[in-house]
Amino acid sequence: MSLSLEETINYLGEQLDSNSLNFSEIEEATFQSCFDMIHSDVQTLQQEKEPIENLKNKINTKNQKLIDKTIYFLNEQFLTRSLSDNRVTFIKCMLEFIFNWNTNILNNKMVTSSCSVLYQSIEIFQHMNKTIQILQKTIQEYDDLKNWMPPAFDISKIYCDELFKQNE
Repeated sequence: MSLSLEETINYLGEQLDSNSLNFSEIEEATFQSCFDMIHSDVQTLQQEKEPIENLKNKINTKNQKLIDKTIYFLNEQFLTRSLSDNRVTFIKCMLEFIFNWNTNILNNKMVTSSCSVLYQSIEIFQHMNKTIQILQKTIQEYDDLKNWMPPAFDISKIYCDELFKQNE
């Protein structure tokens, strides 16, 4: 997505503060808790208060469950909610935030894998939507062209009609 760390933190903070994506109370609380935990660790690292090993040793089962629950809810957002551009951006930013935190501190392969799979699924979904839009536009343009065929296109019209029948 190419947002800087500060831009990501600001974006996620604004979205969580406004709840413009209409998360349920439990989703909102989970996302906020996860964001706060990771943001706290990021600040600690930026201020060089503690080495990474100390942060890694502080992570307990509760924190790991919070990360897993957050990824679960992000997955649920992707699979069950309507995907506005803003919702997709939020999900991708949150996944990147978790992924980068995990890479630098926790280094849990399941978290890495879960984030990567969901992120790639969203990317594929977005590419498929763009492809569908392009194909719809192409079909509309073909229909417009098919309805207006000057004599020079008579030979090609038979070929175009045949292609159109095969694609139906």
